[in-house]
Amino acid sequence: MEERIVVALRREGLIAPPKRRRWVSGVAAAAALIACLAVGAMLIRSGTGGRPEALYLLALHSGDTYAPAAPGVRASEYGQWARGRSEAVVDGAELSGHPLILGSASGAKSPVSGYFIIRAATAEEAEAIARTVPHLRYGGTVVVRRIVR
Repeated sequence: MEERIVVALRREGLIAPPKRRRWVSGVAAAAALIACLAVGAMLIRSGTGGRPEALYLLALHSGDTYAPAAPGVRASEYGQWARGRSEAVVDGAELSGHPLILGSASGAKSPVSGYFIIRAATAEEAEAIARTVPHLRYGGTVVVRRIVR
């Protein structure tokens, strides 16, 4: 019954129809546009071209079978490898000194001797990159691990 009275009063011009709040939908549309632009800019800056990526650690282990080239040659070769994959390689370094191993040493038969951090869209892509690391040619081992952020 109340609804009929309101309709009749509006028809007679005694009460105005409710004002639509167009500004609310305008603000919501603007906020959505800004969010889309921000996400797009982040993807462009990260170089992903819109594909999701993750970071992976390539841990280089030098065990009993590792027979490296001369230090200068090795540094040059590994550096050249990293520069050739600059779209994927984020960081890397050779580690020096005797490792300090805390806790159970059962898993430390071949300590990490160096590392690379790479970007890859999938674990398969990370593995494909890892298979090209010069360390493998010298009998070393490369362990690939996804970095959780």
